[in-house]
Amino acid sequence: MYTGVPHHLILIREIDEQMSGSGCCGRIEGDATLWSTDDCVFPERRDRMARVGEIYRAVRKAFGERVEITIIDPRNFISYLPLVARDAFRFRVPIGTALRAMASSSLSTAVLDGQLLFRNTLPSPDEVVSMVEARLEIDRVGIV
Repeated sequence: MYTGVPHHLILIREIDEQMSGSGCCGRIEGDATLWSTDDCVFPERRDRMARVGEIYRAVRKAFGERVEITIIDPRNFISYLPLVARDAFRFRVPIGTALRAMASSSLSTAVLDGQLLFRNTLPSPDEVVSMVEARLEIDRVGIV
Protein backbone atom coordinates (compact mmCIF):
# COMPACT_ATOMS: atom_id res chain seq x y z
CA MET A 1 0.00 0.00 0.00
CA TYR A 2 1.32 3.43 -1.01
CA THR A 3 1.42 5.85 1.94
CA GLY A 4 2.96 8.96 0.34
CA VAL A 5 1.17 11.90 -1.28
CA PRO A 6 -0.16 10.63 -4.61
CA HIS A 7 0.68 12.45 -7.79
CA HIS A 8 -2.36 13.71 -9.70
CA LEU A 9 -3.01 13.17 -13.39
CA ILE A 10 -5.89 15.06 -14.99
CA LEU A 11 -7.07 13.66 -18.32
CA ILE A 12 -9.40 15.85 -20.36
CA ARG A 13 -11.89 14.07 -22.56
CA GLU A 14 -15.42 14.67 -23.64
CA ILE A 15 -18.04 12.93 -21.52
CA ASP A 16 -20.19 10.31 -23.28
CA GLU A 17 -23.58 11.75 -22.41
CA GLN A 18 -22.81 15.23 -23.70
CA MET A 19 -21.23 14.78 -27.12
CA SER A 20 -22.93 17.62 -28.98
CA GLY A 21 -24.21 20.95 -27.76
CA SER A 22 -25.30 21.57 -24.22
CA GLY A 23 -28.71 21.58 -22.69
CA CYS A 24 -31.93 19.94 -23.81
CA CYS A 25 -31.65 20.89 -27.48
CA GLY A 26 -28.23 19.40 -28.16
CA ARG A 27 -28.29 16.05 -26.38
CA ILE A 28 -28.02 12.81 -28.29
CA GLU A 29 -30.54 10.18 -27.22
CA GLY A 30 -29.46 6.70 -26.16
CA ASP A 31 -26.40 5.24 -24.52
CA ALA A 32 -23.26 6.42 -26.31
CA THR A 33 -21.21 3.66 -24.70
CA LEU A 34 -23.10 1.09 -26.78
CA TRP A 35 -22.41 2.74 -30.14
CA SER A 36 -20.04 1.09 -32.53
CA THR A 37 -17.79 3.35 -34.58
CA ASP A 38 -19.86 2.33 -37.64
CA ASP A 39 -23.08 3.77 -36.20
CA CYS A 40 -21.54 6.59 -34.19
CA VAL A 41 -22.66 10.13 -34.96
CA PHE A 42 -19.21 11.44 -34.02
CA PRO A 43 -16.78 8.52 -34.59
CA GLU A 44 -13.64 10.64 -34.15
CA ARG A 45 -14.81 11.76 -30.70
CA ARG A 46 -15.72 8.21 -29.72
CA ASP A 47 -12.24 7.09 -30.81
CA ARG A 48 -10.60 9.78 -28.65
CA MET A 49 -12.69 8.72 -25.67
CA ALA A 50 -11.63 5.10 -26.09
CA ARG A 51 -7.97 6.10 -26.44
CA VAL A 52 -8.10 8.17 -23.24
CA GLY A 53 -9.54 5.09 -21.55
CA GLU A 54 -6.52 3.08 -22.72
CA ILE A 55 -4.21 5.75 -21.26
CA TYR A 56 -6.15 5.66 -17.98
CA ARG A 57 -5.81 1.89 -17.69
CA ALA A 58 -2.10 1.92 -18.59
CA VAL A 59 -1.27 4.61 -16.01
CA ARG A 60 -3.38 2.89 -13.35
CA LYS A 61 -1.64 -0.44 -14.05
CA ALA A 62 1.86 1.08 -14.05
CA PHE A 63 1.54 3.31 -10.98
CA GLY A 64 -1.42 2.06 -8.95
CA GLU A 65 -2.17 4.30 -5.97
CA ARG A 66 0.95 6.43 -6.57
CA VAL A 67 -0.96 8.39 -9.24
CA GLU A 68 -4.51 9.61 -8.68
CA ILE A 69 -6.35 10.04 -11.99
CA THR A 70 -9.22 12.45 -12.64
CA ILE A 71 -11.11 12.61 -15.93
CA ILE A 72 -12.73 15.95 -16.70
CA ASP A 73 -14.84 17.21 -19.59
CA PRO A 74 -13.15 20.17 -21.35
CA ARG A 75 -16.13 22.40 -20.54
CA ASN A 76 -15.86 21.77 -16.78
CA PHE A 77 -13.80 24.78 -15.71
CA ILE A 78 -15.44 24.74 -12.27
CA SER A 79 -13.54 21.54 -11.43
CA TYR A 80 -10.52 21.88 -13.69
CA LEU A 81 -9.10 25.23 -12.58
CA PRO A 82 -9.16 24.55 -8.80
CA LEU A 83 -7.64 21.09 -9.30
CA VAL A 84 -4.74 22.46 -11.34
CA ALA A 85 -4.25 25.30 -8.83
CA ARG A 86 -4.28 22.85 -5.90
CA ASP A 87 -1.78 20.55 -7.60
CA ALA A 88 0.46 23.45 -8.62
CA PHE A 89 0.53 24.66 -5.01
CA ARG A 90 1.04 21.15 -3.60
CA PHE A 91 3.92 20.33 -5.96
CA ARG A 92 5.43 23.87 -5.97
CA VAL A 93 4.96 24.48 -9.68
CA PRO A 94 6.04 27.94 -10.94
CA ILE A 95 3.03 30.20 -11.54
CA GLY A 96 3.70 30.56 -15.29
CA THR A 97 3.81 26.78 -15.72
CA ALA A 98 0.56 26.40 -13.79
CA LEU A 99 -1.13 29.13 -15.83
CA ARG A 100 -0.14 27.37 -19.08
CA ALA A 101 -1.74 24.19 -17.75
CA MET A 102 -4.88 26.09 -16.73
CA ALA A 103 -5.20 27.60 -20.21
CA SER A 104 -4.93 24.18 -21.87
CA SER A 105 -8.30 22.61 -21.21
CA SER A 106 -8.99 21.33 -24.71
CA LEU A 107 -9.67 17.79 -25.83
CA SER A 108 -6.72 15.42 -25.65
CA THR A 109 -4.92 17.14 -22.80
CA ALA A 110 -3.20 15.78 -19.72
CA VAL A 111 -1.92 17.68 -16.70
CA LEU A 112 0.31 16.00 -14.13
CA ASP A 113 0.83 17.68 -10.76
CA GLY A 114 -0.16 21.09 -12.13
CA GLN A 115 2.10 20.87 -15.18
CA LEU A 116 1.03 20.25 -18.77
CA LEU A 117 1.98 16.74 -19.89
CA PHE A 118 0.53 16.88 -23.42
CA ARG A 119 -2.05 18.88 -25.37
CA ASN A 120 -3.98 18.46 -28.63
CA THR A 121 -2.48 15.05 -29.25
CA LEU A 122 -3.01 11.57 -27.93
CA PRO A 123 0.24 9.71 -27.38
CA SER A 124 0.12 5.96 -27.01
CA PRO A 125 -0.53 4.58 -23.52
CA ASP A 126 3.10 3.42 -23.33
CA GLU A 127 4.33 6.91 -24.23
CA VAL A 128 2.16 8.44 -21.50
CA VAL A 129 3.44 5.93 -18.94
CA SER A 130 6.99 6.92 -19.95
CA MET A 131 6.14 10.63 -19.63
CA VAL A 132 4.68 10.13 -16.17
CA GLU A 133 7.62 7.95 -15.15
CA ALA A 134 10.08 10.62 -16.31
CA ARG A 135 8.19 13.36 -14.42
CA LEU A 136 8.08 11.28 -11.24
CA GLU A 137 11.79 10.55 -11.55
CA ILE A 138 12.53 14.27 -11.87
CA ASP A 139 10.46 14.93 -8.72
CA ARG A 140 12.19 12.07 -6.87
CA VAL A 141 15.67 13.53 -7.40
CA GLY A 142 14.46 17.04 -6.60
CA ILE A 143 14.84 18.66 -10.00
CA VAL A 144 11.90 20.84 -11.07
